[in-house]
Amino acid sequence: MTDSAAVGAPPSTNDGGQEDIIKDKKTRNEEKGKNDRPKGTSAVQAPEKAKEDIALPKVLPPDIGLQTHRYRMFSAAIAKLDDPETNLTNPEVWTFVAKQLNVTDEIRVIDGNTSWMARLLVTYKFGTQVRLKLLEFHSLDDVGEENASEAQPFFPKLRGQYKWCIMDRATNKPVKENIPTQAEAYKEITKLMERLE
Repeated sequence: MTDSAAVGAPPSTNDGGQEDIIKDKKTRNEEKGKNDRPKGTSAVQAPEKAKEDIALPKVLPPDIGLQTHRYRMFSAAIAKLDDPETNLTNPEVWTFVAKQLNVTDEIRVIDGNTSWMARLLVTYKFGTQVRLKLLEFHSLDDVGEENASEAQPFFPKLRGQYKWCIMDRATNKPVKENIPTQAEAYKEITKLMERLE
């Protein structure tokens, strides 16, 4: 007598008797599952169930905090920079201040004569080498123009080496040149208008 006969298991046969036993168990389990299901539902799992199995990363309490504790914001003024949209991300521009920066710091940059404004993100830092990503860039040459009335005889304009100028709208010629900022040009226009009244 073999060990399997002593335990009470059916004798194995070469004609596939073991396979029949396994098929019978599967059939019984399927029938049992059909009886447990509510009417009108199928035996196949819904595809939504598969989506639930995908675990999304969770934000944990140590991962969140006030921005002042997570990253720093700097402000920089750059006097003269040709093609600022391209050259602001050049590491050579930031060589002397790179040691102060960390990855994820933001830098708000404004031109010395307020003709443009940009925001940058530090993406890499090693020693005095940094890489920056330009997040936004705004040209400020036309700030205030949309509010200026066409009836006003003067308007400010940035004219290269002549800096900000007060232009006569009728002749399109400069009335005053070499004003350092657009804000000062508007102040000069206000003074000029008061003198004319």
